[in-house]
Amino acid sequence: MVKLCFIDVETTGLDPKLNGIVQIAGQIVFGQGAEYTVIETFNFKVQPFPFDQINQKALEVNGLNGAVIFSFQEPKDVLPQFLAILNRHVDRKNYNDNFFFVGYNASFDDGFMREFFIKNSNHDYSKYFYRPALDVMQLALFRLKDERASMLNFKLTTVAALLNFKPEGNFHDAMTDIIATRQIFEFCVYGLDRINETK
Repeated sequence: MVKLCFIDVETTGLDPKLNGIVQIAGQIVFGQGAEYTVIETFNFKVQPFPFDQINQKALEVNGLNGAVIFSFQEPKDVLPQFLAILNRHVDRKNYNDNFFFVGYNASFDDGFMREFFIKNSNHDYSKYFYRPALDVMQLALFRLKDERASMLNFKLTTVAALLNFKPEGNFHDAMTDIIATRQIFEFCVYGLDRINETK
């Protein structure tokens, strides 16, 4: 059985060492062959660390402000909750029982999550996730290679619109983004006909 952990983060900037996470959302998905089932969903709102730099433009993209983000849970309280979810589904002592980290432009989210662990003085990240991360953007690029030349860009919102995926909520909310990411992943695995059958 393949264990996938879809993760999207919203952040205070683009540099995982300098900037911080303000939202972690995702879904645990188990797969066997071409069948995939959502096992668990999570959504954490997170304060930046005191030493994280905050780019106001990044917050504006997320529709947030300083007063709001500092009302979120502290990172030291979020990590144990996140680890409890992971520990329900994999044995961190068994390197053959890890998650595939899955995201859209996955290196961005993977990099921030890796630093989130380090900033929390936790060095067990590699005990939960295989490397490299599985990038849905690259899967979609191959599936949509014939359409790519006519597309303005290859952002998540653009690809979702092309495929007529309309998850509830607003894009740049991590929960909305990760549902769209999973829908695009399913398109890459099944194709649109199968997705329409199972909606």
